[in-house]
Amino acid sequence: MSPLLEQQLVCKHPGLFAKMDDKSEPRNCMSFGISCGDGWFRILDVLFVTLSTGYSGTCATLEDPKQTFRYEFPAVVLDQVKEKFGTLRVYYHLEMDEHFDEQAKKYPQTARSVVSDLTQYVNGAIAMAEALSAVTCEDTGAPGVMMSRGGWYRTMSLEDGKKQGFSPIP
Repeated sequence: MSPLLEQQLVCKHPGLFAKMDDKSEPRNCMSFGISCGDGWFRILDVLFVTLSTGYSGTCATLEDPKQTFRYEFPAVVLDQVKEKFGTLRVYYHLEMDEHFDEQAKKYPQTARSVVSDLTQYVNGAIAMAEALSAVTCEDTGAPGVMMSRGGWYRTMSLEDGKKQGFSPIP
């Protein structure tokens, strides 16, 4: 992605990019930036709005229904955003705050349930973005199709793909 568009996403969604400059973290590939074309900018922007929205609430604990479990969902932190085999890939991890960790010690079953719900939500949002990337030209954002050339796969508009020697995959 162009540095200008990448910087717009980082400025708009700073919490997601908390580890972007952390080269000491072994699983963090965000120091390489967002590795895809500009055509997926809007898909990523909408996804990042979804992932950076704060969630909080209270529920009865599974261990003791008379007790309450207050939560502010843990932060979603991006580990890697890239193109792979012609579609978008987004990898992340969750960072829990101290309050959540304290409650999780007292109510581990409830904490696991809350984290499971959040993980399903985040994975669903990412799956939707990945599916949209499969029909959106990575370069232009126009409607696209999966194309190949010599073992390389890209989602491109038919016109751009043919200009670059790619063929649509049936």
